[in-house]
Amino acid sequence: MIQRLSVKSEEEIIGHADVERNGLYYSICAVCQFGNTGIHKLWISADAGSILLGTCLPKGKEFVLEKKIPVKAIGEGNIQITDRELCGREIQK
Repeated sequence: MIQRLSVKSEEEIIGHADVERNGLYYSICAVCQFGNTGIHKLWISADAGSILLGTCLPKGKEFVLEKKIPVKAIGEGNIQITDRELCGREIQK
């Protein structure tokens, strides 16, 4: 069963993500719209912790991220997906 979740950035909804459990893995497809230019990374979290999903890539006027992760990486329960924009200083590190 596919869950449609809101993708949030500082409590503002910036897109949605479809999350589906396939056996031992979650399949994730996130579609976001960002009001500014920059590099945006998405994190996913649940009961067992959080991990970096990756960088959203432009696709038309939207940004998309597709990923498969093991269920054991974040556990089960309340899944949340959030954004963080990186500034130039962080990119250079």
